[in-house]
Amino acid sequence: MTTPPPPPPGQGGTPPHGSSGPGDPGPDSSAQPPYGAPAGPPYGSPTGGSPYGAGGQPPMTPPPAPGGGGPGDNNAKIMSISSLVAGILGLCLSWCIVGIVGGIAAVVLGLMGKKAAEAAGDDSSRTMSLIGLGLGVLGILISLVFVVLLIIGVASPSTTY
Repeated sequence: MTTPPPPPPGQGGTPPHGSSGPGDPGPDSSAQPPYGAPAGPPYGSPTGGSPYGAGGQPPMTPPPAPGGGGPGDNNAKIMSISSLVAGILGLCLSWCIVGIVGGIAAVVLGLMGKKAAEAAGDDSSRTMSLIGLGLGVLGILISLVFVVLLIIGVASPSTTY
């Protein structure tokens, strides 16, 4: 005896596996929503709602104050870098009178920066302040030597040409 071929889908015959008839969606239909239906919660989300409230996002923190941290945060760094720059300029320009001005600025900023760095506990700013202070003193000394040599050279009578 031979068995007849199965009928085409949707035209009667034996219902598909797991369903009781042609109109029945079957027991596995609850695992996936029908096309166009809203999806359930995303994978890994809690089933009792969002832990952050109705919005689904964590609460916002206030933005930082303009200008960085609190007042005086960067004073030590600013003064120490300024002292270092003024000391380098004073040393480079020590062959003329301008080097004295740069050296004096480096010494003043170096002392102020050292004090502010020690108050803030910033070792790198303290080091830059001390280097700027040293370069400023060196620039002042070299400028003074050139000024003294210039005065001696102008004051001495020159008889040989």
